Amino acid sequence: MLIFATALDTTWRAFVPTLGGVFLGIGIDHLFNIAPIATIICLALGVVVSALLIAKQLRDLRKPL
Repeated sequence: MLIFATALDTTWRAFVPTLGGVFLGIGIDHLFNIAPIATIICLALGVVVSALLIAKQLRDLRKPL
């Protein structure tokens, strides 16, 4: 059960910031008519945030109980 919970926790950490960045970038692109610049920037930021969240999760899992 712990492995399943960890997998679900990792999944949202990987996808939510990345997809959120893409949708935010698309919205900014449409608002300011600067397509694809904001989408690319927000996608990159989403990937970085995902990596940081997963790294934090791994650090927390490796701590002794």
